[in-house]
Amino acid sequence: MREARWEKGQFDDWADQFQMMFDDLGYSREDYRPHAPDGIFNAEALMGPGYVGMGSPKGFNESEIGVLARFAKEFEGTYRRFLDIQKAEARTREAHIEMSLERVRSQAMVMQKPEDISEVSIRMFDELEDLGVESMRSGISIPVDGDRYQFHSATKNESGQTTLVVGDESVDVHPIIRKAFERWKNQETFQHIDVLEGNDLEEYYHAVFDTMPLPDWKERTRRGEAATESFATFPFQDGWLYTFAQHQFSNAELAVYQRFARVFGLAYQRYNDLK
Repeated sequence: MREARWEKGQFDDWADQFQMMFDDLGYSREDYRPHAPDGIFNAEALMGPGYVGMGSPKGFNESEIGVLARFAKEFEGTYRRFLDIQKAEARTREAHIEMSLERVRSQAMVMQKPEDISEVSIRMFDELEDLGVESMRSGISIPVDGDRYQFHSATKNESGQTTLVVGDESVDVHPIIRKAFERWKNQETFQHIDVLEGNDLEEYYHAVFDTMPLPDWKERTRRGEAATESFATFPFQDGWLYTFAQHQFSNAELAVYQRFARVFGLAYQRYNDLK
């Protein structure tokens, strides 16, 4: 247990330490100052993750200190249970991710022809969705002759079924594709994020429509449902994994995509060795 007192002239020293509390409550220190004409008494009951504290313009008696200590003990037990649940959820989540990666790895390791890449792209899209990693579409890009690349893009059709769009085009079809290509060419090993919105987004869809006829792009842009889209790429040795979403990617989502890119990249190296 810790107890402290700030005298009348030390009010601002006390308020400086608790400025965040004032901000969260929407008060200023001047709102509180009249309530502490003789200073502030503070008591803190220590526990594992921190402390439970209380402040008052008058001191605390032994009974009040005892109640504070009991609250701290109860909160500590509850908080430890909360941390245990968090750890268990994290272990379960990791197990699910590993199982998804293994299913993609198993399918990718038996690739023998280009069409098999498309099947892996579908598998990856579905596995990511099952993990709660939402996207409008995702896929695999493989550079080919010169400045062209092949894409294997998985998305949902109007019936909610996973469908595939496959083709090849110049990397200069749109600046974000050129940037993805250059990142791969420079063998940058970390993810990159670009954001398209408004006219830039419409220009992108008009640019790629002839080679990538996505099921609902015209209706989606007309209704303004995709006013902003995030585009992320994850390079591997022979290409890059990519994804489009209508939300900003969380760090956890990016980490999962990166792991899928590594798994596919290693399997694709084997595919190339066996050709």
